[in-house]
Amino acid sequence: MEASHLATLDAFVQRTTPVLVAAHARPIDDLETSGHRYIVAQDGVYAQFRRAWCRGAVQVSRAAAPLPFGPQETSVRFACGRVPASLVAQFLELARLASPMEVAAWITWRAPPDGQQVGQWALRRLNSIDASGAHVVFDRPLLEADEHLVVDIHSHGLHDAHFSHTDDSDDADVSIVKIAAVIGRVTGEPNTAMRLCAAGVSHHFGELHEILDASR
Repeated sequence: MEASHLATLDAFVQRTTPVLVAAHARPIDDLETSGHRYIVAQDGVYAQFRRAWCRGAVQVSRAAAPLPFGPQETSVRFACGRVPASLVAQFLELARLASPMEVAAWITWRAPPDGQQVGQWALRRLNSIDASGAHVVFDRPLLEADEHLVVDIHSHGLHDAHFSHTDDSDDADVSIVKIAAVIGRVTGEPNTAMRLCAAGVSHHFGELHEILDASR
């Protein structure tokens, strides 16, 4: 590739995903608009991100030795609030009806209109292209401009909840920020696995029930 083309590429990358250095004096402010950027800190590199439903920073690589920069912490804040437990219950019913075949769905969120406190949640069952008791391949729906993917959830039928190599590959997209969830043993006593996917890396942070709003 010619030097002029590389310079154009470098300028585009710096404009769309800039790199900042963490300061000792004060933390770096949140992003003002949706997107992501990288922060070089004492212990490595972090991706700072913002979406309509969440914002935060996650570590994407560790430094082999301490660097002379300020600290940075992994943090996630959910502007959307907790996910309605009723939507997960609806998905579990779909999964039980489909068992032992796997099934998948998205839980989406729209920001509340001015003057309202609660956003609009929806469960979107995904159209399965190919499904068995060990995998599911589905169409990814087009969302409206103000509708945001929050939870990408699928079942494991009779098997325990876990993330497969295929899941790892799907969740490595650097442009996507989402909660990935799996529900296993759907016809018995279900178990779950959950992780945050952001900037191409995944962070396990507890069980699915920990983010649910039981009152909704």
